[in-house]
Amino acid sequence: MKDRRAFPRYPITFPVKVDLAGPEGTKHFNTECVDLSRSSIQISCDSQVIEALLAQDVYPHIAQLHFNMPDRSVFDVAT
Repeated sequence: MKDRRAFPRYPITFPVKVDLAGPEGTKHFNTECVDLSRSSIQISCDSQVIEALLAQDVYPHIAQLHFNMPDRSVFDVAT
């Protein structure tokens, strides 16, 4: 099946820190990148991260990501 995405995804693994604001304050999680594209990052989420996302009153959900790609500079991304 042909992928219909505008930009291809590239598998790459590196650590990602996720900050999620919620009713009880900001929660911090350590996750991992699964793949990247020109316009997105896919991270691995366990049930605690999903629970914290769903506890937010806003949609789309808001997260702040902090990561350092291998051999690259540090990136801070708010979504």
